[in-house]
Amino acid sequence: MKEYGTVQSAKGRIVDVSSILHFSLPTVLEKGKRIAVDSRSGAVTLMTVEYILQKDEEVKIALPRQLGTVSLTDGELKIALPLFEYADRDPPVYCPHAILHSIHYFNDASEYHVAISQQRLYEAHEYGMVEEEIRPVRNAISRIRFKLKPLGLDVSSLMSRGYTLI
Repeated sequence: MKEYGTVQSAKGRIVDVSSILHFSLPTVLEKGKRIAVDSRSGAVTLMTVEYILQKDEEVKIALPRQLGTVSLTDGELKIALPLFEYADRDPPVYCPHAILHSIHYFNDASEYHVAISQQRLYEAHEYGMVEEEIRPVRNAISRIRFKLKPLGLDVSSLMSRGYTLI
């Protein structure tokens, strides 16, 4: 994941892009494509970079090209970001239920809150209430799956473990 600060636009304006996160998702996307997530607006954009050779020089100019954009709500975005982060790792791994549960219920994935979520999920399993405890996360995942389909992305469930981008 890469994060940038400010850049100068083609018209000379300074643009704050610090809220834009970039993910290469090596096992999910074709080489050269990446996902850009604007954490302020919830826009998720599939992009590629085209290299154009200038006529008079042997210099390649990189031109980003937008292939598609979808919009996520704040609640969906807070669940989707860890999915992107875990899928962007080398090697990519699934995002555990406890992380998503913690983010949904506490707006935080600190070690403390994840431990509480793990305990709540364990107790829910012991009492046969896992479905009720994890339902809000599953509902968000379902909405995210539907919204990411136009970008060629999907979310897969790993039974009793978590979720991963495919």
